Amino acid sequence: MVVLAKAVLGQEFFYSASSCHEVSKSSADFICNALNKARYNLKEGEVWHRFDDFTQYSNGWAFAIGQKFFKYNGNIREKRFLTR
Repeated sequence: MVVLAKAVLGQEFFYSASSCHEVSKSSADFICNALNKARYNLKEGEVWHRFDDFTQYSNGWAFAIGQKFFKYNGNIREKRFLTR
């Protein structure tokens, strides 16, 4: 699973688990660059970062399966699923 998450600039291994979003492997770089350029929901010193090989044992896995960014007709969309 490929995931985008907000991380501390320069220390990308410090990421926010609640910001994890699943993305497709083919669109991950495009979406990550666009989110960083737009500063989408970022605080000072944060960036969106791509994480490959995200597994169910990772901290943000439960959030990542409930939130998704995807590219549709050249636009980026966000979808959140209701989970119980």
